[in-house]
Amino acid sequence: MQLLACQHDPVLTGQAIPCNNVFHVSSCSSQRCLLPKNMHFLQILVVEGLHPFYDERVRDLLDFKLYLDISDDVKFAWKLQRDSQERGHSVESIKQSIESRKPDFDAYIDPQKKHADIILQVLGNYCPCLQCHVEITVVHSMQ
Repeated sequence: MQLLACQHDPVLTGQAIPCNNVFHVSSCSSQRCLLPKNMHFLQILVVEGLHPFYDERVRDLLDFKLYLDISDDVKFAWKLQRDSQERGHSVESIKQSIESRKPDFDAYIDPQKKHADIILQVLGNYCPCLQCHVEITVVHSMQ
């Protein structure tokens, strides 16, 4: 977030900024690949991730903030599919991982939605076949 706050002015004036793309090949950091390149921006810049509204300096740079409030059932289904099929994790280890990260989610990620202009709630019901019925509703919007 520090880097984004520092690079805001060059982005607004159309200058290129150095950027590393990180591809998460696995949960092991030694298997991540960084591809350096220069990025040029047009009129819209999308900032996404787990902590886009956490840093006040970055929040103040954003004209519009959208928060995806994804239900626990949908997150579990997505994580189960990815971690079991792509990474070979067991269902039990996936459940433990989710539970161990819940305090951090509650402390750092979920509170960011209070800074959003619009909150989209993504609801669904988990079923063993990994198919979710997803319903998106606008919970909060700008007045």
